[in-house]
Amino acid sequence: MHFSEYDTRLAAYAVIVDEHDRLLLSWFVGNENSPAGWTMPGGGVEYDESLPDAVVREVIEETGYTVSVGNPIATNHFTLLDPGRDRRPYKSVRVIFAATITGGSLGTTEVNGTTAFARWIPLTDIPSLTPRADIIDIAVAAWRNSRPAVAESSVRHLLLDADGVLQDLPGGWYAAMEPYLGDRARDFLHETWVDELPMLAGRGDYMPVLAATLQNYGVVTPVAEVYDAVWKNIAVIEESIGIVRVLKRNGYGVHLGTNQERYRGGHMRTALGYDDLFDVSCYSYDLGVAKPDPAFFVQAARRIGADAGTILFIDDNARNVEGAREAGMLAEQWDFTQGHDLLLELMSKHGVAATMTAEKPTR
Repeated sequence: MHFSEYDTRLAAYAVIVDEHDRLLLSWFVGNENSPAGWTMPGGGVEYDESLPDAVVREVIEETGYTVSVGNPIATNHFTLLDPGRDRRPYKSVRVIFAATITGGSLGTTEVNGTTAFARWIPLTDIPSLTPRADIIDIAVAAWRNSRPAVAESSVRHLLLDADGVLQDLPGGWYAAMEPYLGDRARDFLHETWVDELPMLAGRGDYMPVLAATLQNYGVVTPVAEVYDAVWKNIAVIEESIGIVRVLKRNGYGVHLGTNQERYRGGHMRTALGYDDLFDVSCYSYDLGVAKPDPAFFVQAARRIGADAGTILFIDDNARNVEGAREAGMLAEQWDFTQGHDLLLELMSKHGVAATMTAEKPTR
């Protein structure tokens, strides 16, 4: 279609992330063409206005802040062949800029406009934020990919193990089972871990298998009670989670790669909030293959959507590390008892910046 046969709307938006990893969003009140919901600060460019000037104007109108506009980090467009109401075909071109706050305070300044209010929303809350416009996801992805830390490193993604890296069972597995089995706890656990292997790859139901083994050992406590007390007794390692947040802030994709059967995996996804924290979650029961099989890492790379050579894998198990390397990933062995300074050193060896590098906005 020739450009003279359709109408064009040019719009400019700002990505503003503060020192607390919060994204500035505005609430669109909705109209006859679009429903109400969260969106990026920004909007249509006026006839005699440059794109950066439009960003400055829109941000102060919708959020109350004055900003310094940086480079454009993404462009996006969509078309409507039949917009309705006897309108011509329509093309919307959206340009997204990085921006930094220079003054003002939170509060919408436009009167009778399309914005009801503005809010700072944690980046970790964006995946579950509803309703939200597609421009938010486009902008966040572009912002992460534009961070200097990523540009300077061949590694663009981190794949992290869970147990021993991100989380721990306080006191250990043996101590957790001793109230039920005493000095037989070790033998029981090694037996049930063997029984569990097919379930780690998504084959079968672990709960009746665990119940049968408990019964064989003379445990009368209901299986659900034992499972909740032991398998779900997970302590998140806050310093590890802090590094995850910094990595995401610095523009890396950060993903989870863990061997779990579906009950414990489901608990981690929801109760621990891992689905919201990580960009992509690779649970063995979901992939249909478990570590250290290199096929696990091949599937994980496909799910992440990246070449294996751009992914750095961290795990506390040497065999898992070797499996990742065989699949083409970079990989390092580490567990939280070694201290997080060592983890940062291992990441740095691969050019990964896991300390805060983004310039903090001034208010």
